[in-house]
Amino acid sequence: MKLADILLKVSYPSLVVMCGLPATGKSSVARFISQNKGHVIISSDVLRPKVLEGLNIFEDSVASDFSKRLQVYERMFEEAALDLAKGKGVILDATFIKQSLRLRAAEIAKRYSVPLIILYVTCNDDTALSRIAARATKAYESNALSESAYLANKRNMEAIDIPSIISIVGKDRFFSAEITTDADNIQDWSVKVMTNEY
Repeated sequence: MKLADILLKVSYPSLVVMCGLPATGKSSVARFISQNKGHVIISSDVLRPKVLEGLNIFEDSVASDFSKRLQVYERMFEEAALDLAKGKGVILDATFIKQSLRLRAAEIAKRYSVPLIILYVTCNDDTALSRIAARATKAYESNALSESAYLANKRNMEAIDIPSIISIVGKDRFFSAEITTDADNIQDWSVKVMTNEY
């Protein structure tokens, strides 16, 4: 499957959760879906400066503080609930490295009776680190702008437990796929349907 094939799996409205390490291409996939399906994008990178106003979000001590990250996720979930209540489709664009956060998203999808779609976006380390190096040379919203931040996220990335998510939303209201983004052209990014645990 190619990225364009994902559009056949994304209904409107639905809740789409981008999941993956920094610089893997999550935001590019989110924009592609939004442009083609009309979903609202709620991005942790955009909300972080507002939620953590007054803090230097690029300092390692802030970027690595999970309690601070949770504050950003809470705001994302609040905004998602408001948009879903209005009948809008929503994309949550963040790393979602913890299974507990994915389960929170599942509960929200269940509450508003919309399908849940989890897209795990990945690439090899060299590709991601090259992208991070390019980000560091210009103004960029993400605060994961170093190899150490990337590797810290990689160490803390939890497996995606699909059965536990399905137990909340139901099998007929769930779709998940792994998107590999090493190719230079987004149209060449490959998609594989996920089953069981990743």
